Amino acid sequence: MRSGSSLLSPSVLQRRCEIPEQFEKVRDTRNTVAMSDTSEKAREVYFRRLKGMTASERLELAATLWTAGDALQRAALRHENRFADDAEITFRIAVSRFGLELARKAYRKL
Repeated sequence: MRSGSSLLSPSVLQRRCEIPEQFEKVRDTRNTVAMSDTSEKAREVYFRRLKGMTASERLELAATLWTAGDALQRAALRHENRFADDAEITFRIAVSRFGLELARKAYRKL
């Protein structure tokens, strides 16, 4: 790739991350995510804040939350299985996320 190429310039990346207007609406997760300890006012602020974010900001937030959850799950498994190596921890996470059968197939543990 030649130097100075605009292939990955901020404006090109922004256009690639744009979502058509019909998909810009934030999905209402009140029926899929338990927010029973959250007041209606706090819930409204939460959704208003999400709607004010760009698609790339929401994606960054989701990736950050996923990374935090993954780190928490790994730490908990390490605490419970002090002598397990990284491969075993990863396999146990796969079992918890995808079930034993799929994890065994993916990690060739029959």
